[in-house]
Amino acid sequence: MRQIYFLSLFFIITSCNKESLSWSEGPQWDFIVEGGISTLDSVQYIKLSRPFLLFEEDAADLDSAIVTVSNGTDVFYFEQTADKGVYRGIVPVRADGPTVYHLTIHSEGNTYEATDSLFKFMGGGNAVMDKFVVEGSTVKINYAKHNFGRRNAGLFLLQRAPSTWQPFPKEGSPNYSYSHPFGAPNALGQILSPSISHVFNTTDSVDLYFFSVSPAYSKFLYGVFRETDWKGLLSSASGNVKGNMSGNAGGFFYVMDGVKRRRSLPKNLSAE
Repeated sequence: MRQIYFLSLFFIITSCNKESLSWSEGPQWDFIVEGGISTLDSVQYIKLSRPFLLFEEDAADLDSAIVTVSNGTDVFYFEQTADKGVYRGIVPVRADGPTVYHLTIHSEGNTYEATDSLFKFMGGGNAVMDKFVVEGSTVKINYAKHNFGRRNAGLFLLQRAPSTWQPFPKEGSPNYSYSHPFGAPNALGQILSPSISHVFNTTDSVDLYFFSVSPAYSKFLYGVFRETDWKGLLSSASGNVKGNMSGNAGGFFYVMDGVKRRRSLPKNLSAE
């Protein structure tokens, strides 16, 4: 998932010496895995890219790899798309189906593997629809990017309807809100947490996307944010952000249960 271009920022922070811009002090990944599979759509995407330095324009995308996902019974093959480094596969994932999925990547004579588990969405999530202000013909919605101490780990995304969830959109990146089962990383974590703001028309409808994630993926994201969003804010020791990829590959292959809901915006109510 391209949340995950913040992953690129993370690998810069942890791997680059700020003065020399060298890779000598951090992990030198062969490539980074972004994306995975979800129940929201049978069309799934995985992106492979090489880390890049601050003075480079972009990451070098990894082409010509063999990418497969299996559920213990069936094996699903991914094909390279017109977008460099992005692979597409048809993997039907059901909330009541197999729960463990295995990724295998063959590239340049090496094999890399990862496993993640599906955790069913149990309801709840981010109550952003209770945090809006109506001003004339506009509706302003503001909510925290990070929510700590939640019972279930997950991601939340709000978009103007009609919309289609895209893990790797052509422009920008999905602006997710995260529910963490862990506490704030420091005393100011919740207070100084970045916020997400939207402005809509009162005639608009919005699409709400909820994704449940595995404990392993939640822990990985928490570690990444300790090196990005929360870096230097009285944080404790840096998180271990080695993902679930074997060998010398970074990133994380995820399995998520996704739910999409459409809501009409309020016309004349106001609440903080």
